[in-house]
Amino acid sequence: MSDSKKVPSLPPDDFSKTVPNIPTPDSGGSSDWEKTNYNAKFAPQPPVDDWGKTAANIPPIKDEPDFNKTYMPAPGAKSPDWGVTDANIRLPDHDFSEEQNFAKTNYGATSPFIHLPEAERAKYQNLPPTPTQAAEQKKEEEEKKGGVPKWFWAAAGLLSMFFFALIVIFLVYFFFLRPTGFEIVIQSAPPRSEVWVDNTRWSVTEGDGTLRAKGLKANELKKIEIRHPNYTCDARDIEGKDGETVTITAHCTQTGGFSQPSPSTKPNVDPNDCVKGIKMGEIEEAEGCANSKLDALPAAPNFTSDQLVDALNIAIINFDKDKYNIPSQRMKFLQRAAEFMMKLPDTTQIEVGGHTDDRNTDDYNMKLSINRANAVRDQLIKFGVKPGMLVAKGYGENSPKFPNNSEENRFFNRRIEYKVLRR
Repeated sequence: MSDSKKVPSLPPDDFSKTVPNIPTPDSGGSSDWEKTNYNAKFAPQPPVDDWGKTAANIPPIKDEPDFNKTYMPAPGAKSPDWGVTDANIRLPDHDFSEEQNFAKTNYGATSPFIHLPEAERAKYQNLPPTPTQAAEQKKEEEEKKGGVPKWFWAAAGLLSMFFFALIVIFLVYFFFLRPTGFEIVIQSAPPRSEVWVDNTRWSVTEGDGTLRAKGLKANELKKIEIRHPNYTCDARDIEGKDGETVTITAHCTQTGGFSQPSPSTKPNVDPNDCVKGIKMGEIEEAEGCANSKLDALPAAPNFTSDQLVDALNIAIINFDKDKYNIPSQRMKFLQRAAEFMMKLPDTTQIEVGGHTDDRNTDDYNMKLSINRANAVRDQLIKFGVKPGMLVAKGYGENSPKFPNNSEENRFFNRRIEYKVLRR
């Protein structure tokens, strides 16, 4: 009796008898499996491949014969309407609805040709512009309407900068650079003298007799007076330009404090002693002393040219700063000097020398001294002296009488000095 629990072993597989579990056609005809058998060398091979069953069913474009080289058409395949699906098409610029003969036109670049319903076409054709497109359209519309051009804005900007610069320059000039009239510098006045301008008290001089008066209105004649209880000073009429500085040397005569005879009543004054008492600013005293010495000369023609020159050199013609105009108060003495010169022999020659102090440059002082010497020479000639008797020469600051280390010394160094060249 057999044992039901003992399962008999399977016989070994006979793979030569096995086939894939693939249903075959009911036709009962021969199977095509031998065509797909992996063991190709034992499978029967068809004499010619039937590519009609395996090749892509793509018909050729008959209008483009070069495509026949790239594929084999299936036999009997219908030719589709490639005018709708061919991608090698450049759409024309006219309406989509117009049919074109794509076979006869070379459109170059390709784009799909798509037929859309009329409603869909309208929707895509009437899209609102993007912000960039809207800005460009607005710009074009403004340009067409004649809007403000760019060059106008550029010109307006440049003009604005120009006018702003002008305003800045004006403000700087008005507050910092603008001259505020002219200035006068008074020197050689009595200490603590009152200075009056157009009958209005202006200020008081310093201990050295100087004063700077600023802010006088330019291009107007100003009357300058120096008032002191013990001195009488000549009034001056001054006119200055805007920003100019005018120097005034005071011409004062002492009238109080002690008795002093006037120059016209000083015949008994010893001319040798009067010279020693002349101080800075005492121009009238110096002129009185010079007149006294002229009065003491022998009658012509007994006085010599040297005696005459010694008397003339006592007088002071102290010019204003940077000026070579002779003060009108000195004209009377120059006229008397000319009268004495005309009594000298015709062979006499006298030098009129101009001198300055050390303020300013050498070249400037030299030119100024020459101008002052010429001014005195010309005035003496006008009074009757022969031109050949007088020679003008400028020395500048090179021949001071005293060191230029004080205002008093500088006062005496600014002078006209006579010298005998030929007797």
